[in-house]
Amino acid sequence: RFRIVENFGGRADFAVDVGDRVEKLDETGIRLVLLAAGVPVFQLEHTWSAATGGTHYVSVLDIGARARLLAPVNRQLVRRFPDRMVRAWVRHNIEEVGQLEYLLPRLVGTAVS
Repeated sequence: RFRIVENFGGRADFAVDVGDRVEKLDETGIRLVLLAAGVPVFQLEHTWSAATGGTHYVSVLDIGARARLLAPVNRQLVRRFPDRMVRAWVRHNIEEVGQLEYLLPRLVGTAVS
C-alpha cells in the first residue's frame, strides 16, 4: 500500500488522502491501483527509462471502471475528480517530476549527469 496525501494546486477542495495498492514497483516504474469490489477504478502508472541526455518519463492516470455494472462508481469518481482537479493534478505531476533531478541525487548520494 502507498498513501498519498496532497492538495493539488494548494487547494483544500482538491485534497486527496488515499491508500492505493502498489501493483508494480521496480526499476521501470510504479503502478498504484484503487479497487472497488475487486475491480480497478483508479490507476496511476509512472514509467521511466534511460534516454539520450536524460530520462523518458510517462505518467498515465486512468479514472473509472470499464465494467458497465460499475457506472454508478464512475459517476461518483467524476464528481470526486472534476476536470479542474484533474488539470491541477497534471500541473502538480509536471512540477513534482521536474524536481526529481534535484531531489534524487540527495536521496542516493550521487550526482545526476
